Amino acid sequence: MNELEGYFPDRSLIYLVGGDFVEVQIQDFKDSFFELRENFNNFLSSFSITRPPHPTKNEFNNNLFADQITKTWIEKESIELIGGITYKQVQELNKCGIETLTEFSSNEINSTSISSNTYFKLFKKACALLKSKEEIYVEINNDNLDDLLSISDLQDGDLYIDFEWYPYSGELENFFYLFGYFQYIKNDSSFDYIWSDNEDEEENSFKNFVDFLLEHNSSYPESKIYHYNHSEKTELLKLCKKYEYKEAQINELTEKAFIDLLKPIRSSFTFGLSSNSLKEIEKVLDIGRQEEVQSGGQSMTYFEKFYFNGEWDLKDEIVLYNKQDCENLNTLHKWLLEQQSRVKY
Repeated sequence: MNELEGYFPDRSLIYLVGGDFVEVQIQDFKDSFFELRENFNNFLSSFSITRPPHPTKNEFNNNLFADQITKTWIEKESIELIGGITYKQVQELNKCGIETLTEFSSNEINSTSISSNTYFKLFKKACALLKSKEEIYVEINNDNLDDLLSISDLQDGDLYIDFEWYPYSGELENFFYLFGYFQYIKNDSSFDYIWSDNEDEEENSFKNFVDFLLEHNSSYPESKIYHYNHSEKTELLKLCKKYEYKEAQINELTEKAFIDLLKPIRSSFTFGLSSNSLKEIEKVLDIGRQEEVQSGGQSMTYFEKFYFNGEWDLKDEIVLYNKQDCENLNTLHKWLLEQQSRVKY
């Protein structure tokens, strides 16, 4: 603008998802803009189509090209494939000449600033990935079995829950459009869900789901509610606070009955996998997804088409994806009990 119009504007408007505009004072972001522009120009001047830059760990999350990034790492056997490894840890290893899984597997002695305990865990994962050429390598960590041994046996009324939500909607809050659950009853298990077509329906759907959980707990007081990672528990409590609805009761229920199945996966096993995500763990469970939607990213894309483009028939595909997630948690629970029995006996 300065070069074209002869002056530098003092303010601008930024368009946000949802149709809102926010006014910003350009001077407040001037230095950041020039730094970003310089970095971009440097990238353009050094880029080669025959030697593209190596994708880094901090570029992976929420990246539309995540599948291609993973493919590149697999082709190079890059240490970025190690589940849980951070960008800084990759940099530390690179400084010591460790860029591939093979190089890491040959360096059991830690010569980096990474703590010895963390280094050894990453080392074991690198070796496990190399052993997973034909079949996924699985090793039980016998020195850390508490989370595995704490998993309860299957019992009637056990629930397996999974939520679907769309981020950055409306006033930049998550829009929870699907609360899915699989109920285990011997010989009569079933899946069900509560759906919201738009954000105005979220509050009612959420309250119905909360009421269902509390009523279900009254009917099956000894049952557990299984989820994968902390999101379902954390977001449920946030929604209770947001809508000022039965927060104390749900807080008590989460403390008593909610079980995170990621905990034993993370602490009691070493897998030859690039992450401990449910989609990766399904490879160990020998689950081949048949539904059209195969990942959380695809689910979000389908919802965008459903929500913004009016492609209503895609709802069924999203529900099927959620159903598979819930049922797979039940399968994972059974697998963990099998591993538990091997350790006990």
